Amino acid sequence: MNYKKILEHLCEIEGELDDAYNSLPDYNANSDSQSYIDGARCTLYHLKDEIEKTIIVQNQLDPIDRFADDK
Repeated sequence: MNYKKILEHLCEIEGELDDAYNSLPDYNANSDSQSYIDGARCTLYHLKDEIEKTIIVQNQLDPIDRFADDK
């Protein structure tokens, strides 16, 4: 599995965590669950950032180019 494939999976996980967070009712009893999901999202964001940096370095791309469409 290459870094781009890993990044795709991380983006899917990010969406799933966002859905989980947004689907929790806003009760005080759910504050622990929301906190755990927030912690997982934070860890995910850091991991995505590291993977993106690795892809950029490997491809020797300008950071702005990482958002360009694949050709």
